Amino acid sequence: QSAIIADLLLGTHSAARTEAMAVLTRALAENDVIALGRQILARRDAFDSARARENLRILAQAMQLDKGRQADGTLPDPATVLHQAGQKFLATAKAAMAWYEGGTANDQKQAARLQKWLDAYAKTGAAGAETAWVHLRSVFFTEQGGARQTLYNAPLASKNPELAAAMDSAAEDMARLDEQVKALNNYRLTAALYDFAEALLSLYAAEKNRRAVLDYDDLVAMTDRMLSAQGAAQWVLFKIDNGLEHILVDEAQDTSPAQWRVITALADAFFDDAGLSDGEAPPRTIFAVGDEKQSIFSFQGADPSGFERQRHYF
Repeated sequence: QSAIIADLLLGTHSAARTEAMAVLTRALAENDVIALGRQILARRDAFDSARARENLRILAQAMQLDKGRQADGTLPDPATVLHQAGQKFLATAKAAMAWYEGGTANDQKQAARLQKWLDAYAKTGAAGAETAWVHLRSVFFTEQGGARQTLYNAPLASKNPELAAAMDSAAEDMARLDEQVKALNNYRLTAALYDFAEALLSLYAAEKNRRAVLDYDDLVAMTDRMLSAQGAAQWVLFKIDNGLEHILVDEAQDTSPAQWRVITALADAFFDDAGLSDGEAPPRTIFAVGDEKQSIFSFQGADPSGFERQRHYF
């Protein structure tokens, strides 16, 4: 699994997939990407192309990104949005520089922040708009992420009310821009995750086919599908000569929904007369032990709450 994930991250791909991998690796360290890949493989049933497209559509709608779609239906890149916003603010920023420098110490700090943005914006252009945004954001937001309550001191505003009003208006624009950029980055990262999942699952399936092997999750999923068929559980009991008398589930808090379905199908069958052999039947039991607080395999699909649901069911 690790080798396939590494090859996917480092190999040669289409431009779109290369960009998706770059988005993912900018957000996550290498070990985190490998851990993410293993979680995807463990929850492979949750991923398919149709569901991914629908989830991305819902996500874009929920974050109000649809109105910003381009002519081809795609969403704009955050760097493009930031560059365009920078162009709109550029004249105000240049005018505010001298204005801020004539104010108090706090006003002069604002001038220094603006200068850092102006330098970065001029140096990197559209390609470095996301890097320059860090400096522009600091003009309007604190290090803790909240909006600055005071953009300028009152005496400074009295010297140039028009420029003060322009900075107030810019602050409102930047608040909307900040939300838009966060939403676009969220969408882009989610889309990259789905792209990564699609490629990983395809490569993993191909490698298993090449080796003619199944992994543990395949065995659980196939057993689940087999026992979900009408009468299948009774057929399984018949094939093992009704030799199944007891089911013991250890570490039940780490049992996945698919595993619980297998257990339930077998238990339902041998507690049902249809699953019993002729003559006097031996006592049949199910015993499960676990502690929800000790669940450590959620990354493999474990469902701690399923333990309590199954207890009520049985």
